[in-house]
Amino acid sequence: MAIGYFLRVGDKTTCGGQILTGDNTFIFHGRSAARQGDLVTCGKHSGTYNILGGVSNVWGNGRMMAGTLDSFSSCPCKARLINSITDCYSKEDEPAKTRSFVETEQKQLIATTKPSSTVHNAFNNTHNVPVITSNSPINEAFIKDPINIYVMIARDGLGHAGLVIDDGENALLYDPGGGYTGCYLRGCEDGAPTHRGSSDQFPYPMWEWDDYLAYHLYDGPKVSVIQFTVPRKQANRLRDIIDDMGGGSPLYCAERVSVALKSSGGIFERLPEANGIKTPWTLKSELMDLYFPGNAWWKLNSAY
Repeated sequence: MAIGYFLRVGDKTTCGGQILTGDNTFIFHGRSAARQGDLVTCGKHSGTYNILGGVSNVWGNGRMMAGTLDSFSSCPCKARLINSITDCYSKEDEPAKTRSFVETEQKQLIATTKPSSTVHNAFNNTHNVPVITSNSPINEAFIKDPINIYVMIARDGLGHAGLVIDDGENALLYDPGGGYTGCYLRGCEDGAPTHRGSSDQFPYPMWEWDDYLAYHLYDGPKVSVIQFTVPRKQANRLRDIIDDMGGGSPLYCAERVSVALKSSGGIFERLPEANGIKTPWTLKSELMDLYFPGNAWWKLNSAY
C-alpha cells in the first residue's frame, strides 16, 4: 500500500514552480485544494501549465482532487508535486475502490505559511503572526459555500480580541471596545482621523490586516489569529448579530466577540456562556479547545 498526500494552492513542484489555482469550496488549512486541470507554473520555463492526473474517487466540483501519487505538471519538466500538509490517502498496488483520508496528527498545527494569493486575508500578513487552523481540514472541506472567520487575540498588557468575517473586499472587522482607528500606519486616503463608528465595525478597505496587526504588535509580540470555516448562512447571521449588538466598552472586547460567535451557532455553540468580563486569553483558550479538546494545545509551541 502506498500513501499519497493531497495538494493545495501554493504547493511547489520539483522543478521550482507552484500551484496557482484550486477549488475554493474545499479548503485545506486555509488554502484551496488542488485538482486535476488546475494551473501550475514551471521553475524552468515561462507560462502556466496544468495539473495532470488525480485521485480517482475523490472529486471536487467535477474534477479529481490532486495527489502526490497520481498527479504531475504538464510543464516540459513533467515535474512531480510536493505536498505541504500531511492529509493523505492510501492506494493499493491494484486499483482500489476506496481511498481513505488519514487523520493528521492530533496536535498538528498549520500556521504562518502564506498562500500565493494576494487576496486580503490573515494568511497574507507580513508580520509573521501565526494563523491557527483546524487540525482536521477534511471536516471543513465539505462545508458548502464556506466563509472564513478569524479571531485576533492580543495577550500583552490588557490584551484585546477582535473578530473578522470573510476575506478580500468582503472582509468586515468587528473590534468592540478597541482603540484601532483604521489609520495606524497606512494612513487614510480620505483624510479621516478614524474609521471607527459607534458599532465598532470596519468594512474593507477602512482597515487592513497588516495595519490592524501592527497596531496590536506595538504592545508586544503575543498576537495570534485563530481561523474557522463556516457556511455562508452562518457568516451572514454573524454579521446581523454584531449589527444588533453594536459596539462594546473597554474590557468587554472578548465578551462581545464570544457572545456574537456563540449566538451564530455551529461549532461556536460549544463555547461557554459569557457572563460579564472575559479576558482575551480566556477566550483564546476556549476557542483553541474547539480544535484541541482537553487543552492539548497547551503542549504546542508557546508562540501560539
